[in-house]
Amino acid sequence: MFEEEKERLISIPSVEPRIIYNMDLRKVSADGYVSWNGKLYPVPLKYCLSNVLIDSFMGKHIKIYDEKGLFITEHNKNLFNEKPIHPEHIKINEECILI
Repeated sequence: MFEEEKERLISIPSVEPRIIYNMDLRKVSADGYVSWNGKLYPVPLKYCLSNVLIDSFMGKHIKIYDEKGLFITEHNKNLFNEKPIHPEHIKINEECILI
């Protein structure tokens, strides 16, 4: 039977192994930050107002994925309560100054 069905079988799509585990669902703010454990982390601006999944590695490092499980970015845990500077905001500000 296998020989007969082999041609019609489809391959299993690859999945990031970390996606299998429970991750925290968060919404990216309008200014490109996601809040996790009381701290803010920058996310590329194209994900503003989108849901993302946050995976914590031993509480010291986080990885952020889109809802489909595609990796977006990663950060070391923010130890301070100050809002980190968003890299894309720096670029936008520099472009505005040059105008």
